[in-house]
Amino acid sequence: MTDLTLPTQSKSKRAKIRELTLAGLSPKDIVDEVNTTKEYVYKERGRLKADGLLVTHQSLSISSTTQKNEPKKEQKNMRMTESLEKERVNNYASYYDLPPLSTEDTKAMYQAFKNKENGADVIARDGINPIIAQLEHDRYLHMISRNPADLQQRIISQILNPPPHIQILIKKSKTSLLDNEELFKLISFLKAQSGILSIRSAVSDIFARLPDGVSRISCTSCGRQAVGVVFDRTQDAGLYLHRTFATTYRCEFCKNKDIAR
Repeated sequence: MTDLTLPTQSKSKRAKIRELTLAGLSPKDIVDEVNTTKEYVYKERGRLKADGLLVTHQSLSISSTTQKNEPKKEQKNMRMTESLEKERVNNYASYYDLPPLSTEDTKAMYQAFKNKENGADVIARDGINPIIAQLEHDRYLHMISRNPADLQQRIISQILNPPPHIQILIKKSKTSLLDNEELFKLISFLKAQSGILSIRSAVSDIFARLPDGVSRISCTSCGRQAVGVVFDRTQDAGLYLHRTFATTYRCEFCKNKDIAR
């Protein structure tokens, strides 16, 4: 260990660099103060990290600010996650002798992520600490995986011919996020709309898939299914309809053939 009680003038250049580094001076300031090279300063910083005496700014860059309004449970989980991330980074800190991660470095890294690049890309190009690059890429993916504004717009884009009370919510969504109750109203209307469209499709399209238990009436001559009629075989009314027309229904095509004869 360097004897920090010695006068500064009598210390070696190496000792001065180590003392000033531990005091929190930047590499540039140390270069000017000791009259040495930047490479030598980073070399000694690497030795301090290997001795477990120095935690770099890059290691600290993985922490994020917890928002005051987040639920307490989520805050606790976030603190635990960040603590584990810090410990993981610190365990590997001595393997790298890298300068601190500046604001511009961070901006460039996240711009690369937005351009569909990954952690390996920014490591190869910019020399970012591999542990930090991986953690920040994971953080970025988590950030973009939940986008309430995008989800809201996707729901609204599927709504057709909305009534007045739904139109009000759609208009409001253009300038702000809807609350849970308002969003649930949109989803409920969308479900009802989807149900109506499914029924129309089942009745008007003989090739549409029907739910289990639901059938169409078929022509007794050619087997062609009738458009506009479906019935539920599990209900009395459906069984009555089936028994009434099962042996008597003939499609218009077959009727016209009989007339032509």
